[in-house]
Amino acid sequence: MLIDISGRTDIASVYPEWMFNRFVEGYVYSRNTICTNSVRR
Repeated sequence: MLIDISGRTDIASVYPEWMFNRFVEGYVYSRNTICTNSVRR
């Protein structure tokens, strides 16, 4: 699995607990920056 989060922010250093919980849960919600009504799981 590849996770590219560098385009959003420096999530790994700013929110390490949140990121670890996303790995445990197995998903994250991501909003499309161009079409803000589009949310992917």
